[in-house]
Amino acid sequence: MKNIITYFIFICASSVCYAQKRVVKNTILKPNLYEIAMSGDSINRTDHEGLRQGIWNVYHESRYGDDAYFEIGKYTDNKKNGEWKTYSKSGTILKEENYYNNYLNGEVRFYDNGMLTCVAQYLALRTDVPYDTIAVEDPITGEFVDKVIPTNLGSVRNGFWKYYKPPYNEIRKIEEYQLDELIYEQEYGTASDSILFQQRIDKYPHRSHRPPVGFWTIDRGRKPPRYTDFPENMKTIIPNKSTKTKN
Repeated sequence: MKNIITYFIFICASSVCYAQKRVVKNTILKPNLYEIAMSGDSINRTDHEGLRQGIWNVYHESRYGDDAYFEIGKYTDNKKNGEWKTYSKSGTILKEENYYNNYLNGEVRFYDNGMLTCVAQYLALRTDVPYDTIAVEDPITGEFVDKVIPTNLGSVRNGFWKYYKPPYNEIRKIEEYQLDELIYEQEYGTASDSILFQQRIDKYPHRSHRPPVGFWTIDRGRKPPRYTDFPENMKTIIPNKSTKTKN
């Protein structure tokens, strides 16, 4: 069903590529502009102030040797929000991204010839202030400390990055970032290593968003503990200790 929906979106998008070129080239978007897709829905819509709203199909012509491509996603007040998908001119998926207020936030999936090559994690920063303070976990002590970061970066790598070997989706490498800083890296040379890691990581709280079995807490608002090391002889899961931080 998902493939059918994706194909339908591609057909709708292809039908408006020519019109989209005209819209994208405008320096200032015209108020109350919209187009009609094959489905009959309005796309590429602007409000009375000329701000992009709703579903858009944005076509990018070939530049500096790069191939042409187009994006499909949703705008809110001229800012990307939610899921955006990027396709080649021929309709092959290139990447799937998630945005918050025009900045990457959450999972990003990269593809090569339609095959998954990397699943990454980003964190969007508050850009309404020059600096933001975010609690991060010390990979050695397991305690959370406040880290000040300039928000002009927009978004940073934050969380696990998994690199795959197409076409069988075997994990070849895993990295973990905290606010663009690499804190963990592991190569996986065989398929059995890859499967073992995948089974293990699926059980950890940072992936399942649930505390491990046997871990009790009365603080329901507390986020589950995170893990940055995976010793091969681990038989039981012991949550990292953390200090309570203010929001």
